[in-house]
Amino acid sequence: MVATIKQFSENAEYYLSSVLKNNKELIIDSAGGNVVLVTEDEWNQLNETVRLLKDDISMKALLEGQQARANNLEVKKYSIEEVFNNL
Repeated sequence: MVATIKQFSENAEYYLSSVLKNNKELIIDSAGGNVVLVTEDEWNQLNETVRLLKDDISMKALLEGQQARANNLEVKKYSIEEVFNNL
C-alpha cells in the first residue's frame, strides 16, 4: 500500500490500523523520500534476519544448506537443543 504524506497525515488512524490488521507495509511517499511503516513484529523479524545474515556461522550454514538442496543432497537436520545450545 502506498500513501502520500498528505494522505497519511489526514488519515493516520486508517493507515495505522490497516498496517496492523493486514500485516502489510505502508510506503509513505514524500518529497524528501519514502518511509516504510511496518508492524513491530515485522520490524523484529527483519532485524533478526539481518542479524542472522551478518553472523558468519549462520550464513555459512544457510549457504551450505542451499547448496546441498540444489545438488539433491541430504541436508543435516538439527534439534532445537543443538540450534540454541550456544545462546
